Amino acid sequence: MLLGSFVVMHILILAASVWPAPGQTVPVEGADKLVHAAEFAVLAWLGYRVLLRRRLAVGAVHAAVAVFVYVAFWGALTEVIQLWAPGRSCSFGDWAADIVGAALALGAAWILTHRRTV
Repeated sequence: MLLGSFVVMHILILAASVWPAPGQTVPVEGADKLVHAAEFAVLAWLGYRVLLRRRLAVGAVHAAVAVFVYVAFWGALTEVIQLWAPGRSCSFGDWAADIVGAALALGAAWILTHRRTV
């Protein structure tokens, strides 16, 4: 279930990245950055859970670092692909939002993984 969700999230992000967007305007300044951060937060969270559940990582820190590097690469790749998508552009700011979203999700996931029950 988690792996399937992780794959579907990749497809959704890629589709949203290459879908033509002629004349599209953002109603609130910076809202697009929040969307980027949210998309990549979900992707990172799912990736982290997949690695831990399938025991593909040595531990939580290893899983978080591996997912962060992978998600940062995926974000950069989707930005570069947009160079060839009509109405889209490659943006360092969007990539930075991707990374921030991933970092926040992984930080939250690590905290929740290591919280002590009282």
